[in-house]
Amino acid sequence: QVEAHSSATDCWIVVKGRVYDATSWLDDHPGGAGAILAHAGSDVSDEFELIHSSRAWGVLEKYYVGDVIGAVGSTDMNGGIDGDASDYYTLGVESGTKSVTKTALSRSVKRSFKLLEKKELSHDVRLFRFGLPSPDHELGLPTGNHIFLHAEVEGEEETVVRPYTPTTNNNQLGYFDLVIKVYFANAHPRFPNGGLMSQHLNGIKIGDRIEVKGPFGHIEYQGRGAFQIAKQRTNAAHVGLICGGTGITPAYQMIQTALRDDSDETCFYLLLANQTEDDILLRSDL
Repeated sequence: QVEAHSSATDCWIVVKGRVYDATSWLDDHPGGAGAILAHAGSDVSDEFELIHSSRAWGVLEKYYVGDVIGAVGSTDMNGGIDGDASDYYTLGVESGTKSVTKTALSRSVKRSFKLLEKKELSHDVRLFRFGLPSPDHELGLPTGNHIFLHAEVEGEEETVVRPYTPTTNNNQLGYFDLVIKVYFANAHPRFPNGGLMSQHLNGIKIGDRIEVKGPFGHIEYQGRGAFQIAKQRTNAAHVGLICGGTGITPAYQMIQTALRDDSDETCFYLLLANQTEDDILLRSDL
């Protein structure tokens, strides 16, 4: 029943099996109402835990309404489903007739994807190619959104969760790519442990799997200057993109989408900052 509460006037979320009515908090949320509305009616446990402070947990309890009863559904390790099949397929319309578009992502259930290929692009940058359930599947990630990767990392008591943006778009069927900078342990004095997720990914082998949830995000680029920001649509002829280092991938995906459409005349400006020239991800593509 939680999924029915997914509007600006009736907004519920689930965190750690507990249901919260966030409707009255929308206008006061420091991250803006759109950040909550993008996840309305769904389980946001991992995402909430990843980016919120202990104070936010205290605030959350003011909006508690009850506990979740039962499970939503889950995936097996072969990519199959034991939940509602509608969570796995979405209906599209082509030439006036209904057709089925197979989408692999789910915001409510973690999906498991197999590593097909791993390329070393530089001493600390890797390209990971993960297979979708079939050659006919698209990832199901709107341009401007991101996914969360989940992994059990040795030495860590809790699941490690990190956001990433694939470099491939929905036009790519059968697989998706992640270009990731690996933060090695003891490489930087301020971060002696390095990046938990990036080092985990660097260590996985062909055939290994990673769990993913998504799509998430409250900004979607719909092409030709059109943006959907939370529940509102807006247009822009000029778009400024400011990225720091590994944050290039969301901008890269948006630029790719625009360049693929000859009728998209949107003008993009990119400001990208890196420590050194060698640190620039996707430099040749840019």
